[in-house]
Amino acid sequence: MAEIFMGFSEYFQRQQQMGRGDAIALIDEQCSLSYQELTQAITDRVTWFSQWPQEQHFFALSFNADIWSVVTYLACLEAKIPLLLIDPQALSELVTPQLNRLGVCVWIKNQQVQLVLANQKPLCRKDLALLLSTSGSTGGAKSVMLSRENLVSNARSISQYLPMGEQDCGIASLPLSYSYGLSLLNSHLMVGARFVLTGQSLMTKDFWKLMREHKVSSLAGVPFSYQMLKTLRFERMDLPALKVLTQAGGRLNIELAQHFYQLAQQSGRQFFMMYGQTEATARIAYLPPQYLPEYGDCIGIAIPHGELYLRDLLTNERFEEINQPGELYYQGPNVMLGYAHGANDLSSVTCTTELATGDIAERLANGLFRITGRKSRFIKLQGKRLSLDEIEANLNQAGMRECIACGRDDTLVIAFLASSSRESIQAYCVKTYGLHPTQFKLLACPVFPRLSNGKPDYQRLLVSAQAGMTALPAIADLPLMAKQDAEQGTEQ
Repeated sequence: MAEIFMGFSEYFQRQQQMGRGDAIALIDEQCSLSYQELTQAITDRVTWFSQWPQEQHFFALSFNADIWSVVTYLACLEAKIPLLLIDPQALSELVTPQLNRLGVCVWIKNQQVQLVLANQKPLCRKDLALLLSTSGSTGGAKSVMLSRENLVSNARSISQYLPMGEQDCGIASLPLSYSYGLSLLNSHLMVGARFVLTGQSLMTKDFWKLMREHKVSSLAGVPFSYQMLKTLRFERMDLPALKVLTQAGGRLNIELAQHFYQLAQQSGRQFFMMYGQTEATARIAYLPPQYLPEYGDCIGIAIPHGELYLRDLLTNERFEEINQPGELYYQGPNVMLGYAHGANDLSSVTCTTELATGDIAERLANGLFRITGRKSRFIKLQGKRLSLDEIEANLNQAGMRECIACGRDDTLVIAFLASSSRESIQAYCVKTYGLHPTQFKLLACPVFPRLSNGKPDYQRLLVSAQAGMTALPAIADLPLMAKQDAEQGTEQ
């Protein structure tokens, strides 16, 4: 069991001991590094850190998908320097308040020190390794605190249930500052595989050129990624090295899940649907592929070394009954240290022993777990409690497939694409939920606005609706993963 908690450097040294020091670890647009070269680069970067006084060792890194940034991240883990990961696309006016609130001493951006907050010298707990923003929002009120054990144990668990080894190659198809994207990097390096670093989105020809050139064997995506893959006619692509598809970052439409399961079956690949939260470093559960045809609406079973269970929604008592709703809880070595709202929280000595996911779920007779809603995804309209997840699911089943429901108490907003009818949605809400048209707002979108991790930007939809808008402009609403390509006229 102790082997699970070896640091990443020990895993890299193991590759050298096995005679694989010359095996390629990282590839970016400029160069590549073997495992031996990566080990030396980490050592050199730790030496570079020594230019700052010890009391200023709390860093932030704008985590670009390049070798220099990855070496910096791994060197901070090696040197035991707490590190806040920043989305490189985040605006400075959003990042700076977070740095000040947490007391970051050094901000490393584009290979340079952009900011040193010399007056801020927070005391950090010794096991603090990494801070990640929740829900992909850099300017958010809290960050998740993770230890080295959290990172290494979760990477180890992922490598145990996914078919991956030293002969494989992954690619940065998601932002590395996002827990899912970071887990791709960590798990591939742990098993001695290759990992391709790129800022290209899967909507560009260059991304698929890299996939073929480096014989990438596994591809990861969020639900939006799979929507785009279907649009791109993924089944027609010549990718002989690709063996595994993985999906997380939100619930995948059951029809889309079945579509990619069938494609995987036809091409001799495997398709893994997964569930996780930043608070559990990345992964919590996965659905073994053989269950997907019949149980594609389930999150599956706990990852190795983890445990899933339910607690009563009223009493909070743990129960074992099947087909009964309860709040989903998780225990495992990858559960976070806690939240940091400000610098004072970094020295907290509390220990998080279990994670309340906030999701409502049920256990099936075969041991699989199915999520039925989310505690925070409920609103009250005129005293009536409504599940936003249920509204989305019901609209989908009624044939209005491209809808997103969001809101606060006394405010329901339903965003929809052109494929859905405003009149049909309004009539459905009036008839099904007994709502008056003045109790909800409909917002037409050319495409849904999304955060950098691919999840819907509920906040933006709410603000737009409350501002009296009935439709969003086209370019402003392009997903972040495709926006830059569209503005530059990239062929897609």
